Amino acid sequence: MGSGQNISLAALADREALEELAAEFEVFSPTVGIAAEEPAETLLVDISATAACFGGERALVEQALRECARRRLVVRAAVAHTIGAAWAVAHYGDASDALQPGSREKRGRVVLVGVCDERSAGVLDGLPLAALRLAEETLALLGALGLRHIGDVARLPRESLAARFGRELALRLDQMFGRAEETINAHAPPAEYAAERLLEYPARGREMLDAVLRPLLADVAGQLAARRYGALAIACRLTLEAAPAVEFTVSLFAPTADERHLWQLVELQLERLRLRAPIAGASLAVTASAPLELRQQQLFDEPVPRDDPRPLAALVERLSNRLGRAAVLRPKRVADPQPEYAVRFEPLVGRSLRRRSVSAKKQRKAKPAAREEATSTSSAGANANECGRLGRPLRLLSPPATLDVLSIVPDGPPLRFRFRGEDHEVARFWGPERIETGWWRHRPVWRDYYRVETSTGAWFWLFRRRDDGGWRLHGEFG
Repeated sequence: MGSGQNISLAALADREALEELAAEFEVFSPTVGIAAEEPAETLLVDISATAACFGGERALVEQALRECARRRLVVRAAVAHTIGAAWAVAHYGDASDALQPGSREKRGRVVLVGVCDERSAGVLDGLPLAALRLAEETLALLGALGLRHIGDVARLPRESLAARFGRELALRLDQMFGRAEETINAHAPPAEYAAERLLEYPARGREMLDAVLRPLLADVAGQLAARRYGALAIACRLTLEAAPAVEFTVSLFAPTADERHLWQLVELQLERLRLRAPIAGASLAVTASAPLELRQQQLFDEPVPRDDPRPLAALVERLSNRLGRAAVLRPKRVADPQPEYAVRFEPLVGRSLRRRSVSAKKQRKAKPAAREEATSTSSAGANANECGRLGRPLRLLSPPATLDVLSIVPDGPPLRFRFRGEDHEVARFWGPERIETGWWRHRPVWRDYYRVETSTGAWFWLFRRRDDGGWRLHGEFG
């Protein structure tokens, strides 16, 4: 938001108090959010289009501070053209320019900053690097290199920042100085689809629990279907008599408003519950939703519908809700040159449908050259096309297995190696493919990888460590 103004308040409050304050601050702006940080302590407000309605930025901030004082909150506030600058000054800025609301009551200090003028640039340059909202590992590395302030990093060649310190540092600098867009994740209002019931008398037993939850779920499913929306996540809260409340979440792979299917997933969660006291009340709320997919009906019935993702979605949802969300995962490629870190696993359910569709579009538009995320060079021998077809093994050994290898020269390709008590003679090889990691990692990696075919027709992926010449087997082609 390069042209607007953002106000950032760092408050000494817990998350519950911040959520209440966010609801109150919707009087000042329709865009109010809580910064993504732990512990949560910062409220972000976009006042680019509303400051004039309150007599200007100063008057708006004074009124906002009075609201904080009424709640007995001690805050630091800052106004700037970017979210990053407002956050930085609110947390680490000099309070010498604090506004005085004109009362003896204790209120937060306010610093007004506009990142477009020279004075603002000087203020930001003198702030510590922690004001960039960087990871602790990055801050430790920068500190070890003698870099202490934002100005120290901002003067470094931009081309080397991402290569040496990762993309986060360059992105945070661009966001602070308005060269990259950053938006406020608006504070979520109360659940749009919800139902609640308080019991006149506490009840026990699974039958009573089903009798309470089933009508609530039917109500929520009806609300969703009326707007042609489906649930992606449903939060359930059971209030118990003389015992802490019990909560659980039903996560889905695809949006649905089918009451029968939703109840089957709720039952899977109920089977795992052990209630220590009678039920005094229950509530259901849809915490994530998406539009329902409209599918054209077939003219003629088919025994097995073509390209129907619903059976797979139902299987994923049942497994995830029975075994836990973290038990059903999918691999996701990561732009990392070191093979063992080039993939991570994330849950299949509970993710944003919009993010999945956007990622799929990006992958379809990506060119083949851009999809190769590992930074490597290859001096392949003959049959380079076959080498490219093989790619890398789908499964890697962890850790790589140590090998005894015979080669003509120390830096040459392997001729014979011993693995699992058997000797393997290399019939053909492709490589080396050189993979290196940056010096800023704690343990840099220098490897030369070879794809080899043995005389028996087996395929292996080997590498030689360039620092000590040791050989390892990293994977097998199935």
